[in-house]
Order: sequence, then structure tokens, then C-alpha cells
Amino acid sequence: MHVIVKGGKKYQRIWVSDITQFCLKKLVSTRMYNLLEVTVEMRKDLFHKEGLYGDAQPDDWGEARPKFFTVRIDNALRLRPLLQSLCHELVHVSQYAKNDMREVTRKGVMCTRFKGKDYPHDQTPYWEQPWEVEANGLERGMFEMWATDLGIFDDERNNNWAYLDEYPTGYWEKIWSQDKTEPRQKNLDFGEDLSDNGSMVNETSYGAQDNSLSQNQFVM
Repeated sequence: MHVIVKGGKKYQRIWVSDITQFCLKKLVSTRMYNLLEVTVEMRKDLFHKEGLYGDAQPDDWGEARPKFFTVRIDNALRLRPLLQSLCHELVHVSQYAKNDMREVTRKGVMCTRFKGKDYPHDQTPYWEQPWEVEANGLERGMFEMWATDLGIFDDERNNNWAYLDEYPTGYWEKIWSQDKTEPRQKNLDFGEDLSDNGSMVNETSYGAQDNSLSQNQFVM
């Protein structure tokens, strides 16, 4: 699998790449995982401009089982909603990749075909769309599985993730990077400066063989 993360801050790109790989390993077969390329675009104020936290679309629409995808996420979100929204969109990536979902036209009406049944766009409320029911049902579980696997979720100490929303974005990542006593299974280097850097190349690419994260994996 190849992951490309564009925009955002360095620490956001580290998290985004890692959770993207984790989720898709869980959601699709190993063979399919190795064929996928996902570009995640971090867009500032996407919600205020377009009314959404994120979206996901195949880049190769003509294919029954697309392999190239672009996911957009509002990087103005605080850490947990940003990553959990990404989990939601990665469920949609898996739905497209497995040919569970595709866009079709039936008698001139645009529909989403999900698992063999067509749902007209203008006749199916959001909360009744089965692909959204599935994505909304999985997003929290995928996020918490990833956090547990990474070693930042501890039922005895961190059973409430609300603190990720109460502090400024980047606060806890910086604290974790400085606290060697915090249990961590992977080496995530967030650096000392969590602010935007105008001279930074805001795109990072990750290959299928990445098993752990370290500072020298990032082109800054």
C-alpha cells in the first residue's frame, strides 16, 4: 500500500499515515491492501467551506474495483475528531475497493449501488444510507483499536478520550513525545515545534513496507 499525505502539520501527517495503514489492513484483504494507493489531503476549514469533515472518492472511477483514492479531511478539527473522521472515510475507501459501493445511473437517476441494491441520491436520507450506517458504526471502533495497538490507549488510565478535545491541537502529542514513561509501541517524533512552517514541504509519502514510524521517514 502507498499512502501520500498532503498539507497539515508534521505531527498530523504522522498520525494520518499510521491510522490509514492500520485501518485498511483491518478492512480489506492483504492482496487488496498491497494494491491500494491513498492520497489524504488535509484541507483547512473544509467544514466551514463545504459543510463536511471529510470525503472519499476513487480516482479511477471507471474501474469496478478501484485502487487509487483521494480522501479529504478538515485539518482544523481537533485530534480525535480528525482521526475518527478519517476512519469513517477509510471505511468508504474499503467499500469502493471491494466493489460493495459504486455510483450508477438508473433511468437517468443518479444512485449509489451498495451490495447489489440501488439507492437514489434524492430519495435516501443520510442516516438511512447503508454505507453511512456501516461507516458510522465502524469509525469509533477502528479509532480505538488503532489507539490501543499504538499504546496510547490504556483502559485503566485513559478510558475517556474527551481530553483530546479539551486541549489545543498538538498539546498531548508534544507531551507524549517528551515523556519517556508514557507507554508507546512505536517511535513517533513530533518535534519541538508544532506550528506551521512556511519552508516545510507539506507532503509525505509512505510505502507498503512501513512497519514503524521514525523521524527519518519524513521529508521535511
